[in-house]
Amino acid sequence: MKVIMKKCISILMIALTVSIFASAQNDADGCKDHALLTRLENFNISDCSENYNELQLRTSLGKTETKEGNLYFYYYRYNFDAGVKMKSPLQIVKNYENAVVKNGGQLVFKNTNGSEGDIEATLYLSTKEKEYWIQLTKFAGNGIEVEAFGLNVLEIESMKQEVVACEMFEKINKEGLITLYINFETGKSDI
Repeated sequence: MKVIMKKCISILMIALTVSIFASAQNDADGCKDHALLTRLENFNISDCSENYNELQLRTSLGKTETKEGNLYFYYYRYNFDAGVKMKSPLQIVKNYENAVVKNGGQLVFKNTNGSEGDIEATLYLSTKEKEYWIQLTKFAGNGIEVEAFGLNVLEIESMKQEVVACEMFEKINKEGLITLYINFETGKSDI
């Protein structure tokens, strides 16, 4: 029984590896998934880019916020050759939401009930080194089944503090004054 179970697990692992490798082969040249998030099954990257830029993020129905950092963009397209049912906008958003929340992040905004152009989600995740703003947008399909969608991952690195306020400045701010001991040369008034 154990031998059969081990063989089944081995076959499953091989099938999963082949599936992931086959999906990656259909990606646009030079495109690979962001290190933070894996792709949805049966989707390929048809376009990608990376640069320092700003991103307008929806934080509530009538409010947006603009952030800047290293912006990764991916456009995923459904692989029609897969022969499986396409995912709904809610399935896609919930998959990303669960992945981010599982790692200590949060869902900031989501709208999965609108028409193609209105479907959108904003997620946030913070680590010691970076802040991640994740945006799902540019949904294409019929509103029930998704043929393609965009994923933006904005990385904002924590600023390295290089300038330190001196002790005198901190004491002036805290107490309002400082005591200085100034030594003069004997018989002179030069400092």
